[in-house]
Parts: sequence; C-alpha cells; structure tokens
Amino acid sequence: MLASELLDEIYAAYRGKTVDRTPAWSEAKAVRAITIANRKIREWATDPNNRWASLFSVNDVGTIDTATFTYDLDDTFFMPSDYALVTKTDDTNVQYPIVPPQRRDQYSQALYISGFDPKTITFAQTIDAGLDGGTLKMPGYYIPDPLSAEGSFVPVDIPEWLVYITASELARNDAAKEDQVANLVGQANDLYRKMIDNNNGGAFLQGITITNNMPNVGSATDDDWLD
Repeated sequence: MLASELLDEIYAAYRGKTVDRTPAWSEAKAVRAITIANRKIREWATDPNNRWASLFSVNDVGTIDTATFTYDLDDTFFMPSDYALVTKTDDTNVQYPIVPPQRRDQYSQALYISGFDPKTITFAQTIDAGLDGGTLKMPGYYIPDPLSAEGSFVPVDIPEWLVYITASELARNDAAKEDQVANLVGQANDLYRKMIDNNNGGAFLQGITITNNMPNVGSATDDDWLD
C-alpha cells in the first residue's frame, strides 16, 4: 500500500462511509493524519514484545580498526536479533555475543550497546589482531523510514491496522465521531493479533501483547474532516 492509498482509507474509515474527496497530501488535514500514522508506525516497529521479521536486516556497521573499540550504529537501529558478526578479510565470519553493559567483563570476548543518538557498539576486550580490516555487521531490527510522500511505501505488515488505529485517533478527538472510537480500536486490535500470528508463523519465542496506546492528538474538534 502506498501512502496516498493509506490516506484515502484512513479518511474512509474515519468517516465510516465511502467518500468523494480525500484531503490533498499538502492540506493540513492530510498532514495531521500522516503525522499520526508515522507515530504509530514507529510504535509498531519498536513494540518490545514483538520482533517483526519484516524489519530484520544485517547491516554493515563499519571497518574494524583494532585500535578503535567503539562504532556508531545506524540511526534506524532498534535492537539486535542475536550475535554481532565480523566478516574477516579472508571472507570467514566470526560471531560475538552482545551483552548488557554491566556484564561486559564477564566474557572473554563480547560487545555491548550503549548511548543514544547515536547508539554505539563497543568491543569490551582487546580486539583480536585477526579482525583488523574486517567488517563489523549488526543483525537486528531497524525502524523503517517515515511516510514522506504520496508514493511512500507503507512499511507495516498489515497496512489496514494502520488505517484503523490512525482513524481511531482522529475520531477520539472529534465529538461527532468519538462514539466510533471503540469500534475502530477493536478492528485495529484484531488486525494487530493477525500480524502477531503471521509473524510467529516463521519464528518462535514471541509475545502476544497488543499495543493499544492512543494519546490524544488535540483537544479541538476538526470540523473540516466532516465535510
């Protein structure tokens, strides 16, 4: 689903019927809906109870210099999936455990993640000379880019969840539509469960908690959405 299609469906779900006109991408009403959708995408991507397979990637961190212990992680990095990986200059791979910072001295060789903006990964012990010039890689889960244009791809496993959860926040702050909030949230939660089930179909040790946190997006009713 493209962002333009998402906007059409959000507006239809919010109105509760087929509509003749959707706010243009640059209109304030569209900007408001897409802003909410981007926030919900980030909440979905960073749900601590689920590891979405669609967000998994093995990204290069940088070239190892044995005199440099700390390396910046990608801005979109959320959390590791398993081991850090080093591809040596001879194309062989070595795995290293990623441990909590407070346990960094309990291993003969390990890395730990710390910091914020950027997050960094640090070798806790002296780096083996055989790793010099190799590539440090981080298998993990990465936050997708926000929707920024009508042609942006919606990076959610079931985009209809994003339709209903975004529409519910719009309705929550509209006195004329707030009676539909429970229905919209219910549909969103059903789809969230399906995303979890689908994700668990190819993995294990997943949680089943459904994220349902909808802070208000404003106190005033936006009558333009009712036209």
